[in-house]
Amino acid sequence: MLPKWLLFGVAFSLWPVSLGMAQSKGAYEKALERAVATMYAIDYDRAAQQFEEAIRLEPDNPRAYLYLATSYWMKTLYIQNSLLTTAFGLPADPYSASATTAFPHELRVQFDTAIRRMKEKAAGMVAAHPNNAEGHFWMGMAEGSESVFIASVDKKYLAAKGPADRSFDGMEKAVKLDPNFKDPYFSMGMHMHLLGTRGFFTRMLLKIMGYRVSKEEGRQYVELAMREGRYVSDDARLGLVLCHIREQNWKQALSTAGQVLQKFPQDSLLALVIGRIQSALGEHQEAAATFKLIAKRIKDKHPGYEVMSPGEIRLRLALALLGSGHANEAAEEAEQASHDAKAIPLVRAAAHLTLGQARDLLKNRAGAVAAYQATLALSPATPSHEKARQFLNHPYDGKVPPG
Repeated sequence: MLPKWLLFGVAFSLWPVSLGMAQSKGAYEKALERAVATMYAIDYDRAAQQFEEAIRLEPDNPRAYLYLATSYWMKTLYIQNSLLTTAFGLPADPYSASATTAFPHELRVQFDTAIRRMKEKAAGMVAAHPNNAEGHFWMGMAEGSESVFIASVDKKYLAAKGPADRSFDGMEKAVKLDPNFKDPYFSMGMHMHLLGTRGFFTRMLLKIMGYRVSKEEGRQYVELAMREGRYVSDDARLGLVLCHIREQNWKQALSTAGQVLQKFPQDSLLALVIGRIQSALGEHQEAAATFKLIAKRIKDKHPGYEVMSPGEIRLRLALALLGSGHANEAAEEAEQASHDAKAIPLVRAAAHLTLGQARDLLKNRAGAVAAYQATLALSPATPSHEKARQFLNHPYDGKVPPG
C-alpha cells in the first residue's frame, strides 16, 4: 500500500493551480498565465524565470511561489522518466525510458528555497488575518508540496508524514473558516478517493485508524472543486482524470483528459497519455488519430512538442495502424521510426520488429526477415530481440498483438 501522505501529497501537487476564471486579468494574472502555459509546454527552466517575474509584481502573494516549486518538482520527475507514472498512475511502458532516481542536486535546493519563500508569505497572511481561509489554504499547499517531493523523489515516506499531516490540517481549517471556499475540497477529495481505491482490508484498517476513506465521496469533492474552485478548477478536472484511471473508468478518463487537452494543447504529455490509454483499450483507430496529431505537432514545431521523440511517436502510430488493419501505413511509419537515430534502443528495436510484422502481413517475407535481422543486429538486447527470433522462424500472422 502506498503511504497515506504520499497519496495525499500527489493529489494536489501534480499540477500548477489554475488562475481562476472569476479573477480580473491584471499584470500579475497575465504573468502567471504566461508562465503556466510555458510549464504545460514542458519548458521548465523558462517557466521558472517567468514565475520569478510574476513574483516581482506581487512578492507577498503565495501563488507564484507554489508554481515555481511545482516547476522544479515536475522537472525532477521528467528527468527521472517518472512523470507519467507519478501524475497519472500509468504502468511502466515498454517503449519509454526506464525510470531512474538520479537528478541534479540544485533542483532540490531550488525547490526547497521556493517552498521556504512560499511558507513565509503564507505565514504572513495567517498572522495578519488568522480567520482568513486562504492563508491556511496556501500554507497547506506548501506543506503538501514539500511532502510529495520527499515521498515521490526522495522515497522517504516517514519523513513525508509530518508536512502531509500539517497540510491536511490546514485544508480542514480553511474549509471550517469559509464553507464557501471550495478549493481545499480538491486535495481532500483526491486523498479520500485514492485511499478509497485500496484493497478491502486496507480500507477497513484505514477507517479504524480514523482516516476518511471513500472513492465516491472523494470524487464528488474533486468535482465540486472543479465546478466552484477559485483557483483549482482546471487542476481538479485533471485530478478527475486520475480518479477515473484509478477506478478504470476509461471512457470518462479519456473524455475528461480530452477536455483538458483542448484547453491546453501544448500539454504533449497529456496527449501521450490519451494515446497510450486508447492503445491499451484496443481502440486502435482512435489511438492512431491521437498519435498522428502528436506527430503533426512535432513536425510543425508546436509549443510543448519539441520534447517528444519522433521515433517513439511513429512507433506507437505504426502499432495502432497495424492493430486497425492498415499494414501498408504501419510499415511506412515503422520504417521512419527505425531511422530515428536519436530514439532510445527500446524504440529502435521495436520499430524494426514492427516493420517486420507489417511486412509479414503484407506477404513480403524477404522484407520481414530483413527487418527481424536488423532488430537482432542492434545492441543492447531488448524484449524485441526475442520476438524477432521467434518471427524469423514463424512468420507473424496477426493472431497476437503487434510489437
